[in-house]
Amino acid sequence: MVHVDDFREGLETNDYGVYAALLFLLVLPTLRHISIADNGDETLRPLKYVLDNIRAEEASEDGPLLRHLESIKAVTYNFDDDTATPDPRTRMDEMRQSLVLPDIESLELSTVTHSQARARPTLNRFRSFKPSSTLAFLSSLVIRSTMNIAETLHGILAETPQLRSLTCEAFCDTSKTSLETVGPPMPWISLEQWNAELSAVRYTLETLVISVELSNGDSTFFDQPDLKPHVSGRLDLGRFDQLHTVEIPAPFLTDNAFLWIGSDTNYLPFAPPNLRHLTLRTDMTDAQRVYPWDTSIRDKGPTFQESKEEARFRDQARMDLTCIFQIALAMIDQLPYLQSFAVWQPPDPSLDMFDNQLEDLRTSCKNKSITAKIIYPMLLRWKNPIHWNLARECTLFDARFPDSGLLVRMFRGERQGIPLGLASQYHLGEFKKHHVRKHR
Repeated sequence: MVHVDDFREGLETNDYGVYAALLFLLVLPTLRHISIADNGDETLRPLKYVLDNIRAEEASEDGPLLRHLESIKAVTYNFDDDTATPDPRTRMDEMRQSLVLPDIESLELSTVTHSQARARPTLNRFRSFKPSSTLAFLSSLVIRSTMNIAETLHGILAETPQLRSLTCEAFCDTSKTSLETVGPPMPWISLEQWNAELSAVRYTLETLVISVELSNGDSTFFDQPDLKPHVSGRLDLGRFDQLHTVEIPAPFLTDNAFLWIGSDTNYLPFAPPNLRHLTLRTDMTDAQRVYPWDTSIRDKGPTFQESKEEARFRDQARMDLTCIFQIALAMIDQLPYLQSFAVWQPPDPSLDMFDNQLEDLRTSCKNKSITAKIIYPMLLRWKNPIHWNLARECTLFDARFPDSGLLVRMFRGERQGIPLGLASQYHLGEFKKHHVRKHR
């Protein structure tokens, strides 16, 4: 599949890509999930050659290796932006046809950003992804840490007639740059454009997960950019008749893009008509950014002005949580077919909802026979970046077993089919800069 001399030379130089290509061939046809981490060198090229040659040599004959590729149902591709490649998009253009295998049902595209020097390739990374008709069987799509959600979806959703689950993680770090110079003109998030792209799957989509993270990696949590100027429109899911499970930031189901305490808010025109399972995220609120500041790394204590700004920010974060609590109670009343309802807690445990608020949520759900859950991200609770995708789920009330009492479970990687670790890039960056003391 690859020239013998290439393989021999690769083995002699301990080329990771050659070993990966050999292992790939050896495990066929038992391989079900292929996960590729692209670190920008030549290691992926032998695997690409293997995949391309299988197609070229056996596609017309429907040979055994081509049939064995059909056993692969899931593909994960992790891009690493901290590379020496002049234009990372070239790698994407080279790999995209090789990655899209026959009959895959699950595809995850993920970007990890280490430096702002290559911000533009990062944001444009998925624009060149033009899948072939082999995505006709795709049922689950995850797009992590990309800025241009709408443009990414534009290249994929039109080719996914059976897509049932979609996860989109919108992330932008404005440090050392600006949205105007790195990405598209403001607003960063045009929900009108999101609506237009999502409409391609409105007859099939059953699960939708969205997270939003705008941050400045060079600033403290109480000096972060204001998201309001960068969002326009509203998310309209009212025509998604098959959509029964939604996990999104709380503002996306209100009649305005942001939280207003005490406003008369109606959610029914924008929520899916047959929504069964709803989870509210704390994204797009000040509560999402707070973390336990490790003051031991500083030569001197915070200034009076810094202490004042931090206190003000924490007060605003608490108000945002109060608003989410009010929205939660309203949705429990207004969404007629709801079977389960969950609320994420902020990353910093100091901002958890109060016990009386949790009891009110439990009572409201119990009165409607709705299962009530609270979800705690563990990254800042156990203070270790290895827990970026670990969560604790507490069931306050189970409609199926109303006398069961409190039930606590831990989930890593995904929670009942929904990916975890969304909207965590900013705090992972704070760990790298030692702003958060690791748990010992």
